Amino acid sequence: MDEGDGDLATFFHYLGVAAKQAAPRYRTPLPHLTPEYLQGLPTFTRRFFEQLYTRLKRPALLILDNYQEVPLDSLFHQTVALGVEALPEKINVIVMSRALPPPAFTRLQATRQIHFIDEEALRLTNEESRAIIRLHARAQTAKVAALAAVLHNRLQGWVAGLVLQLEQKAASLPDLSSTSETPQVIFEYLAREVLHRLSPEHQRFLLQTAFLPNIPPALAERLTRNVMADDILFNLYQSRYFTERKMGTDPVYQYHPLFREFLRAHAKVALSPDEIAATQRTAASLLEETDRFEEAVALYYEAGQLEQIVRLILSRAPMLLQQGRTQTLEGWLKLIPAEQYDQQPWLSYWLGACRMPIDPVESQDLFARAFERFKAQNDRAGMLMACAGVLSSILISWLDFRKLDRWIAIMLDVVSSDVSFPSPEIESQVTFSLLNALMWRCPRASVITPWIDRSKNLIEGVQGIEKHSTLVAGLVILLLWLEQIASADKYARLLKSAGESESTQPLTRLVYHANASMLAWFCGDPAQTVHHGEQGLEISQKTGVHVFDSTMLGVCAYGALFQGDVISAEQYLNRLGILVAHPDHMMRANFLYQQAWVHRIKGDLSRAWTLIQEGLEVKGLKGSPFPEAHLSYAAADLLHALGKTMEARQYLNRVEKIAQDMESPYVRYVAHLLKAFFAFDHENEVEARAILQQALAIGNQHGFTFIYWWMPDMMARLCAQALEAKIEVEYVQKLIRTTKLTPVGEAATNEAWPWPIKIYTLGRFEIHLDGKPLPPRRKAPYQVLKLLKAIVALGGDGVPVSRLIDALWPDAEGDTGQENLHKSLQRLRRFLAVDGLIQARDGKVSLNRQMCWVDAMAFQTLLSGADDSKHRQTQPDARIRRDEQAIALYRGPFLEDDGAHEWADHYRQRLRHQFEQAVQHVSDWKKTEGQEEAALTCLENGLEADPLAEPLYPRLIRFLHSLDRQSEAKKVLARYQKAVIMAGREPSTEMQRLAKNVSART
Repeated sequence: MDEGDGDLATFFHYLGVAAKQAAPRYRTPLPHLTPEYLQGLPTFTRRFFEQLYTRLKRPALLILDNYQEVPLDSLFHQTVALGVEALPEKINVIVMSRALPPPAFTRLQATRQIHFIDEEALRLTNEESRAIIRLHARAQTAKVAALAAVLHNRLQGWVAGLVLQLEQKAASLPDLSSTSETPQVIFEYLAREVLHRLSPEHQRFLLQTAFLPNIPPALAERLTRNVMADDILFNLYQSRYFTERKMGTDPVYQYHPLFREFLRAHAKVALSPDEIAATQRTAASLLEETDRFEEAVALYYEAGQLEQIVRLILSRAPMLLQQGRTQTLEGWLKLIPAEQYDQQPWLSYWLGACRMPIDPVESQDLFARAFERFKAQNDRAGMLMACAGVLSSILISWLDFRKLDRWIAIMLDVVSSDVSFPSPEIESQVTFSLLNALMWRCPRASVITPWIDRSKNLIEGVQGIEKHSTLVAGLVILLLWLEQIASADKYARLLKSAGESESTQPLTRLVYHANASMLAWFCGDPAQTVHHGEQGLEISQKTGVHVFDSTMLGVCAYGALFQGDVISAEQYLNRLGILVAHPDHMMRANFLYQQAWVHRIKGDLSRAWTLIQEGLEVKGLKGSPFPEAHLSYAAADLLHALGKTMEARQYLNRVEKIAQDMESPYVRYVAHLLKAFFAFDHENEVEARAILQQALAIGNQHGFTFIYWWMPDMMARLCAQALEAKIEVEYVQKLIRTTKLTPVGEAATNEAWPWPIKIYTLGRFEIHLDGKPLPPRRKAPYQVLKLLKAIVALGGDGVPVSRLIDALWPDAEGDTGQENLHKSLQRLRRFLAVDGLIQARDGKVSLNRQMCWVDAMAFQTLLSGADDSKHRQTQPDARIRRDEQAIALYRGPFLEDDGAHEWADHYRQRLRHQFEQAVQHVSDWKKTEGQEEAALTCLENGLEADPLAEPLYPRLIRFLHSLDRQSEAKKVLARYQKAVIMAGREPSTEMQRLAKNVSART
């Protein structure tokens, strides 16, 4: 261990290198601690050690030596504690330190997961000292006993001190016993004895190699130019001259830390400053050649070679950032005086890159300073990278996106979309940052399309798409915002195989699920939206990569809200609120918007409006078109619901302006939908339908389904109006099916609604499943269909079981009728194969009106609404329209082929009577309006539908008489007479009198 291990990314990097050497059969390297893991450091640590332990052949031992070198305030100690907690059987850890265990180890000690061998336990007893002396000195027992007592008291059981003294053959026992210095002084005394015993050439060798932390013989030979380096080191090790040897592919030697410290101090006396500096430079250069850059930087700094550190920073910074070792890189950068940053702006750039994950606000300033210096030096590559850095820092901070505007303008001024870049890496980084900035602040198709095309060119055909996962993510979301759903799906699929593989880097997997969730929403699949969001949250929990948590929680909340699942939405939002607590966080605006949506669904309009107002005040929201459009749309809806028409109109105007500025079909679509809804509410039906026509034409063209701020009742009402007016019927029906809208109000009578099942009973008996007539092979047994007809005839809703049994099994005794009904209901359910259609509870049977349309029931619903007295007085035209809709549904008598059944005949007569009244009412109204031919046609069509609608005959005959159309009146009379004869009925008294009058007239 050394101070460098205080940078956890460096520790994990070198531990991963060691694991590769220990277990070369594993090709996949252990992960680097890159910035995306920092929020979930404990999770990353556990997973890293778990993977490490699975690679080690057991039994195994992990030794952490010189642990005291790690700074006490470093997170390294908590990291090691987590690694110890994850230890499996037959793998142990030994920590060797000259300091007490850090506080992070307290819990491990309390749970006895570690055992602490303290200073007292390590001290030699008198007997142990005597035994060690006997092994080394082979002296007489009496002499050893006397010496042991003296040394034991003086060294206080210090093992290393005793061994160091005994191993130096030149130090006689009497001399040692007379020494009365401290252990440190004793060590320095012994080290001097060792040094003086060597030749000047070997002394110089020791002094030079002391600048190397550990010493491969080949490196020592090049540093000292001594061809005997290997032999010298081996002899030092064999003579126990404070030299250790570590065996591997090649042996590596290491001086005892106190001995190395002594040698470096002695070098300052024995060597001139120029010689020391030259040795340090050479040693640093050699260390650099063997990729030991941290040690090289330390020596360059000691030698005053700052220019060499700058060179190393500029060459190694990208690699260090890729490995997540920002703390190490930042440590190097802080060695450089401030004045050199003015001369070399890349220093400011790389310092900004180090600070961005930790403090993106500070990194903005560093990148901005770098940009100005690059600009002064006319360094175009530097300008591009620094500008991209500023944009990325602003985006990562999620604070005040208004700052993006200046840097977007600067970037577009520096580079056009068709210009070449200094390198593919610069092109990718610049394109990604600019694309994301434009998405938030300037998502106009005319501005952003060239950069979309450049992104596509960068992505397509590239090997290892995971490296461009963030660019893919930005592109997919932008394409969705621009309503290019098919194109977004194409690029999202590029990450599918990698995103669904557990061996892929967590960041790539999270990007895939974030994209997939957004895509699922735009395709109208909220269940998949939640599924992918949950998958992302599960990955973040397992891997410790939490950078997408707010995104995943947000999409899960959206998916829940689209499905009307308020409870789940609130649970997601409770977790999200903690992550976006900062009042200026852009994601907080989205959070407040979703909270307001929840309260809107609950009906708490005042609370929802308060939250939307708070969201609109989030700094930086103004000028971020897409989110501002969302909140303005919500504000317009809420104010309209609160009766504040003028204020609602102002916010709707803002949405329309954003749609125009963005050139966004989606925002124009939702604005028109809301505008049409307002017009319908204000009874401006002609205007409302014209606006609705525009909205649905856009929706059909782009395949829109769900919209933000999804209000099912509003959309169901608009869809019903569209179907009634025959506006984009196929698209509207598909929209209803996709979003699983259920009919409300008048929509429940609309035949064009895409009902799962439709039952026709007026003039025919047919069953349509998903809009198609039941195929012949699906013919049901007579009794099953008879049960369905009876349910309809007896009202279709809450039909008592007893009435059904009496109607269908009047002679059944005991429980037989009940059993027959139960079996028939089961067969009917299987036959129709629509879950939830037939409902039986509390002794009553019903048809689910949200899933099933029955012409007879719709007919009655329309007429009952038309008969409402208030409705009749305030909206006479609306009443006539409903009557006409009902008349259109009546295509003949109810189940006219089932006349033998009392239950069918009773309902048939009731429906016929209602039909006759409706036809007369519409005919009279048209006559009053001067539409005489239309009035006649209404009566004639009524008789065409039901020739036994007797009250219509005299009305039609008299009407024809009043128009002096006697021959036509006579034909109507003949028609009546034929109808009653065919039905086996006698003409009514009224019609007999009327027949005489007709004969008299002719």
